[in-house]
Amino acid sequence: MLAPRKHLNLDVSVLRISSIMLRELSKRGVLEFERLRQIVERRVGADDLPIKNIRASSEGDQHYFVGDLTHPKERLWSEYVDTYKSGYCGTSIIVPVWGKIADPFLIHFMTLYALSIVVRYLPLLWHEIEDGNLNHIRALIEQYLAIVDNVLPQMAIEPITGRRLIAVQPGSLFGPM
Repeated sequence: MLAPRKHLNLDVSVLRISSIMLRELSKRGVLEFERLRQIVERRVGADDLPIKNIRASSEGDQHYFVGDLTHPKERLWSEYVDTYKSGYCGTSIIVPVWGKIADPFLIHFMTLYALSIVVRYLPLLWHEIEDGNLNHIRALIEQYLAIVDNVLPQMAIEPITGRRLIAVQPGSLFGPM
């Protein structure tokens, strides 16, 4: 549930984090995600992740991340990590935004809000994303919007109705015959 004491801390608000990120992107044009994360952490503080010592690993063509999770022996590791699953991805670990917000619905909502800020208040940056030097980001945004267009309504309706909602596209593998 959205509560002022929990989600309205202005020090870690979407607007503040977005402004830090956009300021850095407007200064440099393109910035590696890890560097951008370090800048935000230095200004706001680090996420408090349950998984430590995260590193990249691979076997043949498969690339993945490995990390360390410490938990009591009498409980399963999955009880200590927030996970998310949709029809678009396998089970994924939810990394809390700014160490506090782990609800996938809120994370999607904040991401959409941040994109709307870029579109409305930073038209030059948006033009660069649409048609300029940052057009490689456009494909990521379009893919994200296509997925969110399907996932977000489902995430909103299921808690309201108390029923699992399955929406399929006609002609798809799971569509009606």
